[in-house]
Order: sequence, then C-alpha cells, then structure tokens
Amino acid sequence: MPTHDEAFKKLIERTPVESFTAFAAEHVAALGVPVSAEVIPNEVLPHVPGQQRSRFFDVAIRFTWPDGSQRLMLLVEHWSHGRDIDLVRVLMYTAELMRRYPDIPIMPVMVVADGSVRESIRDRLAMDVAGNQVLDFRVTIFMIRAELLPRWAATHNPVLAVLAALLRDLPPPAVALRSCELLLHNHKLTEIINTQLHLIEIFANLTNTQLAEFHHRLREEPTMASIVDILKAEGLAEGEARGEANSFVRLVLDGDLSRTKGIARLQHLHEQGRITTQLLQETLAIIEASA
Repeated sequence: MPTHDEAFKKLIERTPVESFTAFAAEHVAALGVPVSAEVIPNEVLPHVPGQQRSRFFDVAIRFTWPDGSQRLMLLVEHWSHGRDIDLVRVLMYTAELMRRYPDIPIMPVMVVADGSVRESIRDRLAMDVAGNQVLDFRVTIFMIRAELLPRWAATHNPVLAVLAALLRDLPPPAVALRSCELLLHNHKLTEIINTQLHLIEIFANLTNTQLAEFHHRLREEPTMASIVDILKAEGLAEGEARGEANSFVRLVLDGDLSRTKGIARLQHLHEQGRITTQLLQETLAIIEASA
C-alpha cells in the first residue's frame, strides 16, 4: 500500500489545477484560475545528503493562465506533523526554484495532516544581523481540520474532498464514505472517481475489515448510486467479481498497491466466496509473473 506521502503526491499530480484553487484560494480573485499546469520533476532540486529525496520534497507545480502568463508556482509538501516542518530545507528548495524560474513567484505550502494539533506551527524563518533584517522567509500552513468541510462546500474542490479522508472525527469507513459523498458534487466525477477512490482508501487508513465495510456501505448507500454505476460501467464494482479482482491486479501492476496487499485482498475475496478458486489462481499468477 502506498504511503500517505506517495498518495499525496499522486493526488496533486492528477489534479494540479484543482490544487491551486485548494491551496492558494486567497489568490484566485487576483490571479484567476489557471488553465494548465506542469509538475516540476524532483530532480531539479538539490539533494539533501544522507536523506532520500522523496521523503522530503513532494511536488512543485508551474501554472499557466489563459493569456499564456505564468503568474505563480506552488511548492507543496505534505507533513504528518507540523512540528516536523524543516523551514531551512524548504527555503533551500524555494531558492533553487527561484534560481531556475526567476520570473515566477514561488509560494511554499505546507499541508499538515495532523489537524488535531492546535498549537501554533512555525511558518517563518527570520534572521537579523546587527539590527538589520537579512532574511524573512514565510510559508503557508494548510491544516487538515474540520474547517476543511465548509471550504469544500464553497468550492466542491476534489482535492479537498480526498484530503477530508485524513480527518479522524469519524470511524475510518465513515470518513472514507464522506469523502466519496463530497466527490459526488464534482462535475468531473466520472473522470476522477476511479483513481481518487483508491487514494481515499489510503488516507482513511482502512484495515481489511474496514475496507470490506466501506465497500459494502458504498454499494448500499442510496446516495452512492452514481459512484457505483460508474464503477460498474468500468468493471470495478464489488458485485462484479472478475472486475473487482482485476482492479486489484491492475493497482499492483501500476505500483499503486503493494504485492503483499494485493494478494491479501484477493485472498479475502476468495474467503468471502466472492471469487472462485480458479479466478484467484489466475490473478495471483499475473501478480507473481510481474515480480
């Protein structure tokens, strides 16, 4: 199963324009909504000696507006705990982006998943020398808290809907179901539900038992009918045994689900009597062959 950091990066890469309206909402009125976005490869940033690059740098996005201008770039990082934010390293990455893209303002956004933390989080790095300020670096802190839900209601932003699965105010299956309900209101539902559903499951930290409960509720809730219809049309509905099994195989082959987790889910389907022994053997053989 991908980590939260990996899932967060996939979410941003799949919905970059929506990430702008989610994390830079206060700038939409002044700048407008961009029409396209380019994700900047991690390799353009300096390597932190002794550390894995992916552990620290999530994603930078360069946006383009209808007139062809590039008015802003986001450096978005996901942190489980606000106290762990390394402002010196974020400054180093921001400075490198400024060097490479000198004409584009850079806005660092730190997305903090632990929304239960109420103490202030350090968002400024300042330095004075003999009374003269030589550095004043600030980042935007975006907390995953219950306040996220009213923000979603005003925008119907799919990024906010998926990130709502990080909230811990309800049991995990209910949290995941709520995120799906939020996605129902997005006009791109048909395009995004296939990928976003898996990210919701990751962020909600569902165990195998909770995953089964979530899928059951997804099928049984009347409000979820449109999502189930879309999944059925793509052969991914729970009631479609072969489609469901193949969906787990596809996630493993695409690297979105670990082999161990994919095999466990297929075996769970078999134990429940939802797929035959033959289908289990076929799907397991495909996974083994990809190793």
